[in-house]
Amino acid sequence: MTNTLKTGGRIFYGIGVAGIGLLHFIYDGFRPFILPIPAEETRNLTILVFITGAILVAAGLYIAFANKNKNIALYLGLFFLAFFLFGHLPNRLTNHPEMLGVWTDALKILAFSGGAFITARAFSFYDQPNQLQKFAIVGKYFFALLLVLFGIDHFLYVDFVKALVPTWIPGTQLFWTYVGGIALIGSGLAMFIGF
Repeated sequence: MTNTLKTGGRIFYGIGVAGIGLLHFIYDGFRPFILPIPAEETRNLTILVFITGAILVAAGLYIAFANKNKNIALYLGLFFLAFFLFGHLPNRLTNHPEMLGVWTDALKILAFSGGAFITARAFSFYDQPNQLQKFAIVGKYFFALLLVLFGIDHFLYVDFVKALVPTWIPGTQLFWTYVGGIALIGSGLAMFIGF
């Protein structure tokens, strides 16, 4: 991977994380992406919401604009993974785990965890990786899982996904729904096998 591509990916990822953090200052409560409960139920946890937002803004900007961001990216990956393991996963396993569509936010936070680990691995400043750095290899699998499952969603929830395709795009909405699903599944599988 070229340095330009790595740098661009790092900047876009960091800005995205900072943007999610900023949402915690604009809207009441935790964003559903972070905690799998309605935002109005976390409205009274303002200080925790702001601390989480500040952590995400600071980590995102540091990843985007600082050159040596490996440790920040590793810890951010663990931060997102903790919210997945202790927030989203128990919630999803107890509330309609068979419905793939309700896993959207859980898969998003897992993919953001993977993105942080991918960023950390792309900017390796260590000759001998420690155990945490070795763990970061799972990042691509977290992200690939999101791609494959979102692709499957295109076939399970055709009417919903089809409504998301703008009508001004040439071709039918159904055609682009299937093309998008195939592309997502193919991309995810390619990441899984290292293609």
